[in-house]
Amino acid sequence: MANLVPKAFFLLLFLSIVLLLISSGQSDGEHHMLQDHGVKKSTIPPEWKIVQGPCSKFPECNQYCLSMGFPLGGSCGRTAPQSVLYCLCKSH
Repeated sequence: MANLVPKAFFLLLFLSIVLLLISSGQSDGEHHMLQDHGVKKSTIPPEWKIVQGPCSKFPECNQYCLSMGFPLGGSCGRTAPQSVLYCLCKSH
């Protein structure tokens, strides 16, 4: 009986840590937002945008990105709310 107590304690400790890690991986707001739209979190691919420079220097941003090997092209956009427009190439 004395040997069962330490084993049960460590088993409960291990399970508690696993549940904590699983539950902390996703916040409630994020879970509801994705669930409401019927989209699983793992199906949303990240979109990387590579800054090339100010759009004033890249008037044909989309064409430039395509010619540089970015099959999704690019567009002018802001990197921050008050920033100038930059040519952003989409990597995937």
